[in-house]
Amino acid sequence: MWIDPQDPDHFILGEDGGIGVTWDRGGTYDFINNVPLGQFYDVSFDMQKPYTVCGGLQDNGSWCGPTRTRGRFGPMNADWQNVGGGDGFYTAQDPNDPKIVYSESQGGNASRLNLQSNARVQIMRGGGRPQGSIFEDSLIIARGDTTQPVTPQISATLSAIRTRATADSAKRYRFNWEAPFFLSPHAPTTIYMGGNRVLKSSDRGDHFYPISPDLSTRDSVRIIVSTKTTGGVTRDATGAETYGAITTLAESPIRPGILWAGTDDGNVWLTTNDGGSWTDLTKRFPGLPARTWVSRIETSHFDTGTVYVAFDAHRDNNFKPYLYVSNDFGKTFRSIVNNLPSDGIGFVHVVREDPYNRNLLFAGTDVAAYVSTNSGATWQRFMTGMPTVPVHDLKIHPRDRELIAGTHGRSIWVADIAPLEQMDDSVAAKGAFFFEPIAAYEYAIASSQRWEGNKTFVADNPPFGASLVYRLSGGDTRRDTTTIVVTDVKGDVIRRLTGPGGAGVHRVTWDLRVTPKPLGPVALRDSLAAARLRRLREDSLRAAGGDTTAARRPGGRGQGGFGARITGGEINLRPAEAPLGGVPGGPGGGGGGGGGGGGGGGFGGPRQGAMVPPGDYMVTVTANGQTMRRVLHVERVSEVREDAIGDDDGGEEHEP
Repeated sequence: MWIDPQDPDHFILGEDGGIGVTWDRGGTYDFINNVPLGQFYDVSFDMQKPYTVCGGLQDNGSWCGPTRTRGRFGPMNADWQNVGGGDGFYTAQDPNDPKIVYSESQGGNASRLNLQSNARVQIMRGGGRPQGSIFEDSLIIARGDTTQPVTPQISATLSAIRTRATADSAKRYRFNWEAPFFLSPHAPTTIYMGGNRVLKSSDRGDHFYPISPDLSTRDSVRIIVSTKTTGGVTRDATGAETYGAITTLAESPIRPGILWAGTDDGNVWLTTNDGGSWTDLTKRFPGLPARTWVSRIETSHFDTGTVYVAFDAHRDNNFKPYLYVSNDFGKTFRSIVNNLPSDGIGFVHVVREDPYNRNLLFAGTDVAAYVSTNSGATWQRFMTGMPTVPVHDLKIHPRDRELIAGTHGRSIWVADIAPLEQMDDSVAAKGAFFFEPIAAYEYAIASSQRWEGNKTFVADNPPFGASLVYRLSGGDTRRDTTTIVVTDVKGDVIRRLTGPGGAGVHRVTWDLRVTPKPLGPVALRDSLAAARLRRLREDSLRAAGGDTTAARRPGGRGQGGFGARITGGEINLRPAEAPLGGVPGGPGGGGGGGGGGGGGGGFGGPRQGAMVPPGDYMVTVTANGQTMRRVLHVERVSEVREDAIGDDDGGEEHEP
């Protein structure tokens, strides 16, 4: 809490929901909701185009939101939907039915939600608190006035409540505060969940049954203390302290029924027959302190015998990273920590193997994300644009080739890793290389008006269109340029772009539009007149001391958090003189690296050509005397406008 020393009626409260500001001594509050903060534990994704990401947050339930929007603005808080309460942890989306979302709150309480009908089914009733405390209110209400005798009806009601508490699954299983569960990669109707035993459901969670014994050390003293007697003057067994439970669970994406499990007390187990028998691998990790918390298990996408295991010993005042790999079904493990920092707070939360490049690994520690391009032999920070923050989860979208990071402090970050997946020694040895582009999605851009003021968070939208990435080993970045030509199936040139030259990896975005036709005489005359009028307005505003940059912001809004993009350049360039294409990084934009001409800004922006039809296109990149070609697939995922502003040769063009 901060109190204004000059005005005691003005103070600020900071709590786990955000920041509240009052000017009337707490009578009313402004909720400052444009701060780029959020504490995600785990993240998941669906297979929509574009896809949606979900995740669980500290004391803020579970939420789902778009990784990009189909409008002029990037994702805002209003674009997110709450799908679960409590402390949010693991989430999962049905890959075949995006309206089905699973979420979990503390202690193994999990549910299935239909986003279309809002129907929710509780698939697991975990613990959190002992059953007596959970049903305390019901028992008190049912008992009624304690000065009156217990009637047969009251007795029957009390008995029914106690029977329900006894039958609850939490009486039989212990769940970690962040109990793991996942949908099987082989059948999304199959769910695995970890308590102190591995539980399986084949009917989307309607019925679970155990397929393992208790996989913990079954330390009775710690279990009793953590579930019954935790606390000092008063008992404080909330469920966050529950000990002796599974903390990570994974299935091989290659063959069903190969399961790996890790516990909070250091046990690691393997079954190759869907729980028919289990092998204890706990003592096979060289240099690992006993009973170290197993933070994540990652199964390989390339063979059934390879697995990665991360451990977290910070609860024992040991902040070193522990990360291992086995290539022989856990018979032997070797450390791949290597040059991961071990002299600070470097303990590992998560490890992921790339599904297309087995040498490419990612790790999330309590201070950063790291990448290895050589199977863990060496590591380097993977933090461009992202602040120093704990990375609790990492997921890789297998279709869109994007890395999704759930951070405990700065919400969710997404990075395009398609070029990184294609990097190897042969690429590095070439003077120039054009990476194979992923499919580009074409859809209508929503035109909406929002009057949000300056207290709104808005994230960046990824550039609309096709991302074209190439690497050059030499050249002058100040003088050299790269020529990019797009041709259709008939061999006709439909677009020419210019990209940067010089050493490095460069990205150009094609906005999926053809080159627009020249303006006719009438449209040219009107555009010149409109431009003169707009410039006079800006000069008057500048002379009056007004903010002329506000008009260059998308939709005239202010910058919100770390996600907003300010559009530079001259306000409302005359269409006859404007660059071809759209606003850089926006819908129809030329985008990063100078691609597509970019430029423009303000209302109207530069002229655009018509959208290309879906299909395959040849992209030719010429740089440093070399010519490289790749086929780009364009997929239309919604209707689009077939016309284009200013695409006629004589029509009039009006101010919006």
